[in-house]
Amino acid sequence: MSNLATLCHDENTNTWSAEYEGQTLVKSVGGESSKNYVISRIHEGKCAKALKLNVTGFVNAPMNFAPSPAYDPAKGFVERIKPNNLLTVAERYELLDECVDIIIRAMVEKKENGNRSLIITGTGSLGKTFHTKEKIREHGLLSTEEAQKIAYALTPEEQEVADMILRRMKECKKIAEQYYKENPVQKKGRAEAEDSDDEDDEGEELTLRIGEVDFTGLHTSMDIDNRTCGGKFFPGSNKYQFNIKLAMQNPDEYHDIVVPHEMAHHIQSVLYPKSLRVKEGHGKEWCKIMTVVFGIPADRYHSMDTTDVRNAPELEGDYHYVKGYSSAKGLFRTLFENRHKLIVFDDCDAAWKNEVSANLLKAALDSDEERWISWNVEGFDNSGLPKRFLFEGRVIFISNVASEEFPQPLISRSLRADIELTIEETFERMRQILPSEKFAPGTPMEVKQMAYDFLYEHREMAAEISSRSLLNVIQVANSGSKLWKRIALSNIA
Repeated sequence: MSNLATLCHDENTNTWSAEYEGQTLVKSVGGESSKNYVISRIHEGKCAKALKLNVTGFVNAPMNFAPSPAYDPAKGFVERIKPNNLLTVAERYELLDECVDIIIRAMVEKKENGNRSLIITGTGSLGKTFHTKEKIREHGLLSTEEAQKIAYALTPEEQEVADMILRRMKECKKIAEQYYKENPVQKKGRAEAEDSDDEDDEGEELTLRIGEVDFTGLHTSMDIDNRTCGGKFFPGSNKYQFNIKLAMQNPDEYHDIVVPHEMAHHIQSVLYPKSLRVKEGHGKEWCKIMTVVFGIPADRYHSMDTTDVRNAPELEGDYHYVKGYSSAKGLFRTLFENRHKLIVFDDCDAAWKNEVSANLLKAALDSDEERWISWNVEGFDNSGLPKRFLFEGRVIFISNVASEEFPQPLISRSLRADIELTIEETFERMRQILPSEKFAPGTPMEVKQMAYDFLYEHREMAAEISSRSLLNVIQVANSGSKLWKRIALSNIA
């Protein structure tokens, strides 16, 4: 015997739902079309929960559709596989969750023949990125960006070299300040010395204020070229960075050359700020400081062996997130530097639309047991990159284009999760995530509900219906402005 649900309308939230024995089988937003949507999901047998409970109609709604076949206990229940466009909103995100799970499990368990990539599509801001990142975090994976923020503890040996660098910085500071006390720089001399005949300008002594001194940022950099850099000075913040890995191998070079080199940039920024724009700050002013103040050759670059640093262990972290444009060579570098990780390309369609890039990805995601990626170009300036390497990672593409627009070789190598939603389904999805603390964190629920109601009321005037447009309205509604509705309307129209 078939069962009947109750069609309910909540006037406070303006939503329709099908309720059966305390369970909500399907829910939608307000309006006659939404009411018909709930009725049709049950009558057409498109609601998985209703099918499992043998619910085929309503006690208080007309039968406009043929009921689903009654459940036969003798035959058992076999759920029909529905095409993606017939899945509910919740079911589509469940599908996305499962696909992300499959990719991550294959990576964590090092299944060489497991699934290697996933294509997530759906026009507009539907929370694809947020949802995917949350799912990745549920697995305890750490992004390379987050890993960089984790403090790197120096070993006792590294700390000893770091202390040497700090002592040398104090020495160089004392040398420089003493020199400019005895040889003050004319104020006009910094900008107009060659054009001025006035010898009565008051001279300026030097005072150096040293900011943060960091010993970990360079050798943990995501950029290989940065990792081979001996040191850096940052004007404005007066921050210094020194590559402790290179310093461990070349302490004398750091004492004699690298520390004075960076401190010369600091002096230059104080006395000759305009000259920083010339030759990366290695102009005549910097050269004079090196040779006259510190008495050492004005070499722009070090000559230390960087082999060990270039071939250092991969970047810390479990997955790497890429957003925006990527050239083919940039993609090659990204794949190399994260060759054992999960790489998430978000709205980075250039990574697969370019023919060269598409071929690199095909090699990275191939079904071969070993996936070798090559860059065979004559005159290739490797910039620390090999011409060939083994890729053992996984890839997730998040895109606003239809999956059919991806190159066929990538489609055939990937799982696919399409969460394309109608406007009505988008509102349903927004209602699902509205109560979450992770959606507009810190905002009272009544403000979020007020913003949702406003967006729904003015949906026909909105240029875009998405979680992003809802967030915009929430921010305006939470501003406390008496004119927030006018402001919100002008921002969504």
